Amino acid sequence: MAEKFEVPKRFSKDWWAYIYEYYKYHILAAVLVLVFLIYIVNNIINPVRYDANVVMAGDVYVSDEQSQKLESVLAELAGDIDGNGKKSIYLLNIFLSSDGSNTDVQLEMAYRQKLSIEMFVEDNMIFILDSAVALQYLEQSEEAFFETKDWAGDFGGKLLSHNGKDYGVSLENNSFLKECGIDGSDLYLVIKNPEILKKNNEERVIKTIDFAKKIIDN
Repeated sequence: MAEKFEVPKRFSKDWWAYIYEYYKYHILAAVLVLVFLIYIVNNIINPVRYDANVVMAGDVYVSDEQSQKLESVLAELAGDIDGNGKKSIYLLNIFLSSDGSNTDVQLEMAYRQKLSIEMFVEDNMIFILDSAVALQYLEQSEEAFFETKDWAGDFGGKLLSHNGKDYGVSLENNSFLKECGIDGSDLYLVIKNPEILKKNNEERVIKTIDFAKKIIDN
């Protein structure tokens, strides 16, 4: 007969080792979610304002070096939008696996929750998403993003469509992504509709659209 396993005495050294061994991934996911929430709450209480915010999410790996280079390139492109004498871009990368390469389910869920939270940050309007992620949000609400006809003009490239309407502009030939060594073959630029937050800062929307146009024109 197999020997019955007994959970070590609570709060003992062996108990802590047992908790870590069996629940380490759950603990890691919980810590990540907590960090994300603290980050969001801190940004609400003490907001750091940038010339523009760009959130990139999907099944595309972006290294720290590539991210820093792209952030620098976008900052120069955006210019000093807020007139404070500085050029600054907030660039956030969230890797979401579509082929199972991210084997930690809890971590994947935490990243997806992170993206959902970022969708409701007022200053986040420009999103660079892969087609699967973009369509996921459009299936939830077609009001999530502006239609390209309302901001992209006569863009001649590939567009991301849903139910007969176009919402995203393909970045497969974007020179900035290529310069940074980032594969943009399945990436689309979309602009979040601020109406989903019941807020519509017209001046910020205009500046965001101008910046987005500069991105897709390169």
